[in-house]
Amino acid sequence: MRTVHYMCHAQTCGMLIFLLFLPFVVCSDLPEFTTDDFNVRVKDKPNTLVMFYAPWCGHCKKLKPSFIAAGKRLAATTDNIALALVDCTTQEAICTEFGVRGYPTIKLFKDGKHVHDFDGARDEEGIVTYMIKRSKPVLRDISDAKQLADMLESSEAGKQPVIVAYIESSRKEWLELFKELASELLMDASFAQAQVPSILEVVDGKSLVRLYRPKDMLSKLDKSSVDFDGEWTNEALKDWIFKNSYGLVGYRMPENEKFFSKNNLLVFYHNVSLDSHAKGVNYFRNRLIKLIQSTEDVLTELTFAYSYSDDYLHELNELGFTSTKDYPLVALFSHGKKYKLEKYTPESFVEFLKNFLTGSLVPHIKSEEIPTEQKSAVVKVVAHTFDSVVNDPSKDVFVIFHAPWCGHCKQLMPKFETAAEKLKDEPDILFAAVDATANDIPEPFAVHGYPTLYFVPKLNKGAPKQYEGGREVDDLINFVARESSHELRGYDRKGVEKKSEL
Repeated sequence: MRTVHYMCHAQTCGMLIFLLFLPFVVCSDLPEFTTDDFNVRVKDKPNTLVMFYAPWCGHCKKLKPSFIAAGKRLAATTDNIALALVDCTTQEAICTEFGVRGYPTIKLFKDGKHVHDFDGARDEEGIVTYMIKRSKPVLRDISDAKQLADMLESSEAGKQPVIVAYIESSRKEWLELFKELASELLMDASFAQAQVPSILEVVDGKSLVRLYRPKDMLSKLDKSSVDFDGEWTNEALKDWIFKNSYGLVGYRMPENEKFFSKNNLLVFYHNVSLDSHAKGVNYFRNRLIKLIQSTEDVLTELTFAYSYSDDYLHELNELGFTSTKDYPLVALFSHGKKYKLEKYTPESFVEFLKNFLTGSLVPHIKSEEIPTEQKSAVVKVVAHTFDSVVNDPSKDVFVIFHAPWCGHCKQLMPKFETAAEKLKDEPDILFAAVDATANDIPEPFAVHGYPTLYFVPKLNKGAPKQYEGGREVDDLINFVARESSHELRGYDRKGVEKKSEL
């Protein structure tokens, strides 16, 4: 039997609670596939997007009207795209076949074959945009310079990079690699193949990949294009595209933030956007570029970005920039840690960069106050006590990351506390709880929804094991009994309570 876990997410939990009390009354003109007919009907159109859902699911209730509206729009404008639904409460077999573990799950099928999990915006416009782009060839063929110029002048090229390759006919494996990469990044960039070398001014007839930066987001100090000179591998090409698409101080926004990995990323936040004041933004970016270029050592160590503050209020809150209007604000993200520049001046910024290179920056840690007393068998942990409690080498620690507003957390916490109470006399076991909305969570713990539970063994603190079992007291105790570094005093490895000797 398939186990589906229910988790709260910050963006939708309030809406979820509201929607749970509404009937699922949206009428659908979209086809409903069944286990028996799925493999036939999914081939009716070359491109089919399928939403796997459950009628009781609040997130599904929120998304379904937009999904239906997108399906109707696409049906009216194209004959090679279809949207369909699968009710996993009645069609469990087909949902299990495609690994559906939560709702809604949306998957794209091409000619009946699953090719992608949906990663677009979950609204009507986002779904329509995703399907139109996904239904086109991943590579556009360009046969002359005018076609290239038209592609570079398109509105799409204003916001996203364009990557064009001329590949020698003898390098078929390179063409396949380029197609594979184009398919992977299709939503984030446009890809084309030049049919003749002269289009890219290739004088020696050798293979070449050229990246054209988005024209509407270009600083005058950045080159409009850059050529690839690395090894022809998927990893090398992808890394090159991510590092070069938006220039030295790229304009980072929610739509393109995957190009700005938070591993050694320095961000300037300002209260003016490219849409509202392009000249002001680019003037500041140009000043920053000159400052950065004056500290050459950082060019190979960091990625730089400019972000509109209103787009990233959540990050500013995480950094403790909650009330300041003293823009620009500067933060650096590196290996799971955050660093902030208290007040920006050109001089303090250069000093900030130098301190990063020497390893002398002190990370910013968001933490609640350290508790003065513990009131239950579950130890309250905050960021400042996380290492001393969770990474205590004398204890196996079972820790729950929760959010105060999360309904699923409220249901689980009393059971977690009961399990902790039952095991409180076990000398090597500790139950702990962290409010993940008020405290930074260190690596390697990944918390994408609430509640998230990890078991941290005392003999291997660097390899916490995420708990994915049942949500009852016995389930929790059985798990701890099985995973504990040493057998519990009161329970055997199967979680059966041992009889006390008279």
